[in-house]
Amino acid sequence: MRASWRIAIPLAVVVAVIVAALVWMFAGDDGSGGQAGKKRNRGQEPVASSTSVPGEGLSTGLDEQVTGELVLYGVPAVQGALKAMKAGFESTNPKATITIVTAPVLDLVAALAKDPRPGALIAPVRAVDAVKGVSSGLGSPEPLGRNLFVITVPEGNPKKVQGLDAFAADSGLKVLACGPQSAYGDFAQLVLDDAGVAYDPKILAPACSKKAVKKVGKGTLDAALVMRTAERPTVQAVPVPDDVNIKVEISIVQVGEGDGPAALLTYAGSEAGQSILTDRGFLP
Repeated sequence: MRASWRIAIPLAVVVAVIVAALVWMFAGDDGSGGQAGKKRNRGQEPVASSTSVPGEGLSTGLDEQVTGELVLYGVPAVQGALKAMKAGFESTNPKATITIVTAPVLDLVAALAKDPRPGALIAPVRAVDAVKGVSSGLGSPEPLGRNLFVITVPEGNPKKVQGLDAFAADSGLKVLACGPQSAYGDFAQLVLDDAGVAYDPKILAPACSKKAVKKVGKGTLDAALVMRTAERPTVQAVPVPDDVNIKVEISIVQVGEGDGPAALLTYAGSEAGQSILTDRGFLP
């Protein structure tokens, strides 16, 4: 079910193959895709929202305040986490300024290969591996969190959705599964296939999680299969069975040298940073 490649040809060809594969897997906006495997997962409760400064009052792991300009890189799927990380970091380091750069893997590979600016990259493990393959000046990836699939339904679950059978063609429900060419390639389809669901292919939509979740919140969709980190206003989550779910690993890697980039990694792994990621739906 997973593909791997062993290539012993010129670098340009290697890059082309990596980019082609990752555009398939990470081009959309769903949530954070990457190193995936069917493993038993826990903690699929809905994500709590926060109105205070992200990570406020929690340990940052930093002995001294950081100054200067830094960049947080990432795929579009992790933009929400990057924004929260920026807000939390800048609130405790008022003389530091963070710029957020999000782009599909293809563009991140090009940007970090050509002109990497000091900071950090937060992305799926496979995306990080692709960038490291063509860009010098990146440190070693460190694990940061996990993501997995859930079923989002309107508050109160008016249609009493209990599991993936809601996505069967004969369920009579209005549903979407996000989906082919999203941040996970066809991972949503793999979940449905592994569960033996006889679905209508029309429910598989590319890069659909944001729109799907909004429709669920408005009640125009009865359910949507999305990653746990998809923004979920006025919706709740129904767990996907462990044996067919897919876990996605997220990592952080230092870009460039100096105290600033190192401080971003320290902050991300601190009590404050982990709280931010949890609030955005990531699991430890």
